[in-house]
Amino acid sequence: MAASEKPPFKGDPAFKGPAVTPPAAPLDLFAADEDANDTQEQKALPVEEPPRRMPSVPPRPSPRTPPIVAPAQASGPRLSGPVSSPISSGPKGPLSAGPVSSGPVSNRPASNVPAGSSGVLPGRLNAPASGPISSGPASIAPVTTVAKPSRNLSPRASAFAGAVIGAAIGDALGHPTESLESIAAIRKQFGPNGVVGYALYREKDGVRYAPYTDDTQMAEIVLDSLIGATDLDATMQDLAARFVEWKNAPQGGHRSPGKACIAGCEALERGIPWHSAGAPDAGGSGSVMRAYPFGLVFAHDPAKAELWAVEHSRLTHRAPMALAACAAMAVGVAHIARGASLVRAFSEMVGAACRYDAKTAAMMATALDEARSNVEPTITLERLRGHAAHEAIAAAIYIATRHAKHIPGALLEAVNTPGDSDTIATLVGALLGARHGFSALPTPWVDELERTDALFILAVRASQSES
Repeated sequence: MAASEKPPFKGDPAFKGPAVTPPAAPLDLFAADEDANDTQEQKALPVEEPPRRMPSVPPRPSPRTPPIVAPAQASGPRLSGPVSSPISSGPKGPLSAGPVSSGPVSNRPASNVPAGSSGVLPGRLNAPASGPISSGPASIAPVTTVAKPSRNLSPRASAFAGAVIGAAIGDALGHPTESLESIAAIRKQFGPNGVVGYALYREKDGVRYAPYTDDTQMAEIVLDSLIGATDLDATMQDLAARFVEWKNAPQGGHRSPGKACIAGCEALERGIPWHSAGAPDAGGSGSVMRAYPFGLVFAHDPAKAELWAVEHSRLTHRAPMALAACAAMAVGVAHIARGASLVRAFSEMVGAACRYDAKTAAMMATALDEARSNVEPTITLERLRGHAAHEAIAAAIYIATRHAKHIPGALLEAVNTPGDSDTIATLVGALLGARHGFSALPTPWVDELERTDALFILAVRASQSES
């Protein structure tokens, strides 16, 4: 296709992609609602939660801001590495552990607060989030403050905040284990129980926080771009510019980004059209990890959430399994945000995946069956390591089914898995966070998360938008 051609996409009469026959009816894997058929969960971990402090809901956002224009020259060092990504490529890269501190600390740094918000959180430190974890300059907003805490969240805002913060918590919990390729290695480093909370901290200007990875960096970019978005092509071009900027100068520094994401961004920077930038064989988890915002913003229209999520994957990942995983994630979050049971939502996810890749749908269906049959996670999660997109989405719904009513247990099981544990936990956190809402997240984990206030405020802004 010539670079000047307008990209066809699914839903456009000009789209000539591979014909896939959708199922005659949504796959209803289970006959009854989840409340009547929840599998027996592991014993809940006790969590002592002090009264929650939250920023107040910001005012409805102003009309959509102009798209970010990619800089002509990189403002930081470019990452090097192969420009192709095998479907199962192993860890994203070595972690940079940095100094680790201990002891309970309350931390809610804030940035990018909407105009009109003011005041400070009583007893809280307000500071920039971080310096770089790896090489590259940090892109950090000026120090700002947040409004007086409030519990006044609508059900929609609570679902948005639950998904966004839940996903980021899962990402931060899994940050130190994503490169460990066996349960034995995790237990050797973190003890016989593995990771039981944040195991990696950073500190800047006296503020300690648990850092997330590129999963949250890119998901935040996607969610911010979707606020007020109405045109698919214009939004994809906006995302392309933002992704290039992320590659060159990500907020907080580089966090071991995946090779396919970097290769896609480099193609975009060279002027390759967004719908062709991703490699056709790139089937890693780098696009599904940032797909849940489509389900939130387009919860009123799951078909639109599916279409936009699939098209967005093409910026960096065009393999059928990546498209299928993005479709499933967006559709699942959309149905959950609309109030559907997890059983119904996961059934819709399998159906959505089947429209793009039968192998992904079959893997997800098997994972659900194993969760309901109490197949041990040491068996299922040893097989579903999450480096490939279909493994990540299947592992996520397996864990979310096993721990349907207990977010801490679900996240801890996700991060104590071999493979791409931070991405698996990101997906689990988004699904269950949307289901149970912001108040179900453990307060200590919320408080110590990097840039927790900025993410919270973005989530509430997105819940107020009309796309």
